[in-house]
Amino acid sequence: MRYFSNRELSQTLGIKLAKWKRWCREFLAPDPLGGMQSGYARQLTIDDAFTVYLGGYLVGELKYGIQTTRQILADLRDWLGACGFYRTPMYRSAGVEDDQGVLAYQIYITTGDPMPHAYTIRGILEERVEPAPAGCFRTVRYWERILGGNAATGAVQATGDSVRLLNISSVQACFLCYFDSAVPAK
Repeated sequence: MRYFSNRELSQTLGIKLAKWKRWCREFLAPDPLGGMQSGYARQLTIDDAFTVYLGGYLVGELKYGIQTTRQILADLRDWLGACGFYRTPMYRSAGVEDDQGVLAYQIYITTGDPMPHAYTIRGILEERVEPAPAGCFRTVRYWERILGGNAATGAVQATGDSVRLLNISSVQACFLCYFDSAVPAK
C-alpha cells in the first residue's frame, strides 16, 4: 500500500497546503503516530485522500459547514465502501447486490432540523438521448435507495433549500483524474 504526504497531495490536487491540512484535521481521525508536535509528518492512503477531497468538495462547492460535512461523511462511509469508492480493504465493506451495471451514482442530500440527514442515492443504469422535433429527449433509467431519515417508509421530507445534489461518481472521477495523472506509481 502506498502512502502520500500532505504536501504531495495538496500539490497534486491544486489545493493550498494549509487548507488541505485543515481538511485532514477536520475530516480524518487523529493521526495514530502523533500530533503536530511529534515530528512525524502524516501519511495518507488514497482512501484517506479521497475522504479529505470529498469533505473539501462538500464544504467548498456544496457550501456545507464543517460539522454537517463530518456527519455526511460518517453517514455515507459504509455505503461508499460497499459500492467500491474506497480501494483498500480497511474501508471496504460487503458489496451491494443490486448495484451491478450502475454507470454513475448521484446522492440527493436532505438536511434540516429537527429531522436527521437523509440521502436518496440514485444509481443510473442507462442514459439515452434521442432526437426530437423541438430538440432532444433524454431518457434515464435508474434505481433509488434511501439512507437515513425515515428509510423504512421511504419518506424524505424536503424543502427547497434543504436538498443538494452530490454527483459522487463525478467527484471521484475528478479526484482520480488528478491523482492518476500526477502521482507516479511506486
